[in-house]
Amino acid sequence: MTKLHSLAEYVVHAQFSTERSELSAHILDTVTAWICGQATPEGEQLGKKLNEEHPILRGVLQDDVLNQVIVNCAITRLSEIDDIHLASCITPGSVIIPTALTLCSNLKVDFSLTTFTDAVIAGYYLMTRLGKAIKGTELLYRGIWPTYFCAAFGTAATSARILGLSEKETVHALALALNLSTGGISRGSEMPFRWFTLGYAARSGCMASLIAAKGFTGSSQMLEGNWFEQTYGIEADTAAIVEDLGQDGILKRISMKPFCSAKQVIPSIYGFTKLLDQGISLDDIKEVNLFVPLPFVSMIKNRPTNRLSSLSSAPYQLAVAAYHPAGLYDISRNEILNSEEIRSFMDKVHVIGDSTLLSYYPEKWPTRIEVKTTSHGIASEMVTDSPGDPEMKLSSEEMKRKVHSFLDPILGARQAAEVIELGRNSVFDKCSLLNLYKTIRR
Repeated sequence: MTKLHSLAEYVVHAQFSTERSELSAHILDTVTAWICGQATPEGEQLGKKLNEEHPILRGVLQDDVLNQVIVNCAITRLSEIDDIHLASCITPGSVIIPTALTLCSNLKVDFSLTTFTDAVIAGYYLMTRLGKAIKGTELLYRGIWPTYFCAAFGTAATSARILGLSEKETVHALALALNLSTGGISRGSEMPFRWFTLGYAARSGCMASLIAAKGFTGSSQMLEGNWFEQTYGIEADTAAIVEDLGQDGILKRISMKPFCSAKQVIPSIYGFTKLLDQGISLDDIKEVNLFVPLPFVSMIKNRPTNRLSSLSSAPYQLAVAAYHPAGLYDISRNEILNSEEIRSFMDKVHVIGDSTLLSYYPEKWPTRIEVKTTSHGIASEMVTDSPGDPEMKLSSEEMKRKVHSFLDPILGARQAAEVIELGRNSVFDKCSLLNLYKTIRR
């Protein structure tokens, strides 16, 4: 049996009864990101209907459903408040959950809630396992976006389970998805194209399942040799993809973001706010040194030039946390704050690579922060886990506060509360799940 055969058997038959209850928090988290993403300039543009027909879908799904997958995944991911699996550098929720919810809401045949939840969890498993096998935490800083690279593989698994593909058909769906994988990051200063490319990768995985169901085939041997290196120049530990399959409780190892930020910066913000809570005055701060793992120094050290770069700029995010903390919940970032106090504070922040922190990486993304003050010398804080990480899971109340912080300005408090209720019931009641999708699309 090849590795792809083992994965296909898993996708078709795995039962996740012990993990289903945990999924509701991820659905609520993802839906929050999805709604927020629609309120950004990029989200508004992506939300415009793509007029393209797909006759192959007429027997099972509405004609434009794959275009909906593109848009829904892209809009969710661009919010930067979606969940993330640190060890693989994969953001699975923004890809798997919109895909599954879009497919199930457009099916012309009935589906069970168990099918939906198991399809989502199987997608989380395969997407993150591939990301870890290709060392996504290293590839990201080589210009390959691991979530983009692995998206088709994850949605092929999810859509194969939802559409009821056989083991044989699922093998070919996964193989075809690997053929459709790519990860090159498309950059743009004003309206980045990268979100559309991610959505299109999710669509590709769905299409791989659909054409596999029609009898098209791929090679079942793709994980047996050095295909990744030959095809993409990527060294992959393919044995790890099937090792202890289903034994590791994937949802327990997913991080959530408490506010709008690249995950690489969140430990710095958390450590900084902890030091401020100890009584350090902003006026007393002379210098802030952030010691972080070497791979992401260049990503987070720069000043912002647009919405996307503001989310990954450690100097800017710390300045916002210091002088305008509500700005951490500003999804659209229509205006980059440029006051004298913001500029002055950014001048004090320095990002420094620390090789000793690599002992934690990539399972954890640590930061050691040192604040030099005029009156009290140096205060420091070591952060290995920050709110939302597996060891610091957001409580039900913390999740509720997060959702209200983001959705109240968009929907109003009453409708935000309705989203929370639907999200929490989504894995127990199919009507709640479908109404959640209607709320998003409203």
